[in-house]
Amino acid sequence: SSRRYALLGAGSRDGVHAGQTVVAPTGLVGRVVQTGASSARVQLVIDGGMRIPVQRVSDGMPALAVGVGDGRFLINARAAGTNPFKVRDVFVTSGAGGVYKPGVPLAVAVSRTRDGTFAIPTAAPDRYDFAMVLPEYIAPLPPEPDTLPREEE
Repeated sequence: SSRRYALLGAGSRDGVHAGQTVVAPTGLVGRVVQTGASSARVQLVIDGGMRIPVQRVSDGMPALAVGVGDGRFLINARAAGTNPFKVRDVFVTSGAGGVYKPGVPLAVAVSRTRDGTFAIPTAAPDRYDFAMVLPEYIAPLPPEPDTLPREEE
């Protein structure tokens, strides 16, 4: 199976609820999908069902990181049929879609194909004994257009 989940030793009694982001010291680990009183289930970023909007750190180029289910991501550029990414490129969350806070480290590119770039997570969940659960990210609303006073005719 390409499904990848982890279990946290904290649950609803501790303030954990579905939709919250889970991070480790080096980056994004996953998202809480289910909670009990004393535990929570986390869908890991490397899960085959994960789709995370990202951007390349060096220039902000937007892309989509897709969990492959084997511990890697496939990073796809927004423009179909192109692959502008290189090995060692670093990717962070972009904040697009309003699910993940912008700027959280996610992945480093390790190999390249014509259609996409494979990357490994900066925060592999098997490296940590602890993680931090963050409040849900709420993307800011766009500013209201300025209303200018009308000139009297």
